[in-house]
Amino acid sequence: MKLNKAFLRNPIFILGVIILVQTFILSYFAILKHYAFMSTAWDLGIYEQAIWSTINTGRFFWYTPEIAINPSCNFFGIHFSPILFLILPVYALFQTTETLLILQVLLLLMGSIPVYKIALYEKCDQKQAFTFALLYLFYPPLIGMISFDFHVQAFLPLLFFCAFYYFKRKDWGKYFLFIVLALMVIEFVPLIVIFFGLYILFINRKKILSSIRNFNLKILICKEVLFSIITVILGVTWFILAREVSLRINPSAPPHPNWKTFPRWAFYHFLIPRQF
Repeated sequence: MKLNKAFLRNPIFILGVIILVQTFILSYFAILKHYAFMSTAWDLGIYEQAIWSTINTGRFFWYTPEIAINPSCNFFGIHFSPILFLILPVYALFQTTETLLILQVLLLLMGSIPVYKIALYEKCDQKQAFTFALLYLFYPPLIGMISFDFHVQAFLPLLFFCAFYYFKRKDWGKYFLFIVLALMVIEFVPLIVIFFGLYILFINRKKILSSIRNFNLKILICKEVLFSIITVILGVTWFILAREVSLRINPSAPPHPNWKTFPRWAFYHFLIPRQF
């Protein structure tokens, strides 16, 4: 059965092909780098051990490289990343380092799809939208991130672009779905979400100020304003939750005297006293 020529010329189809080809190429180099012993415990080793131990030993995201600062050996004692639960089924099927490296590349590159959709929504034609998607795909810092180990932050471009797209379309259910997924990535994301909510309030500032001057409380019924406030509250609540969970799992979370026993070249070296 021959493929329809119009389908083959569809920008989404072409974008999908580019994503697959680029995923293959960038994954190849990421894996090659790993095979050349150029990957590190921070953070590829940490993530893989935490995920592997959860699947194979029953120990909840257990890892050891940071035992000096995290005696619980639970990853959530340092980073609150529930998004890892979504990675578990994929890794359970293919328990190799390559799985994480390929997954990271694919997730990052898939962010180009909502970029394309956002551009179309903003009245760009297909060629212009496709150009924006290509600019994203070949953005040097993005490729630079792919070249260094594995990090859950790879989820963020895709999730935030999707959230922004559905915000523009006023599809609040899907908007909050992607906001919550983004919050699940790592503990600093609530700060981004809070400012995202403030951004929505900012673009509605004239409407809000006018309503305040006229003592018109109906503005609170406006979905865009109401959901922006909910976004801010959600961000604040999640930040408190993330911090509370990490502290309960690892009461010695930094700053703490245990950090003095950690190598000077550690990621958090700025927390270590100079005399050490």
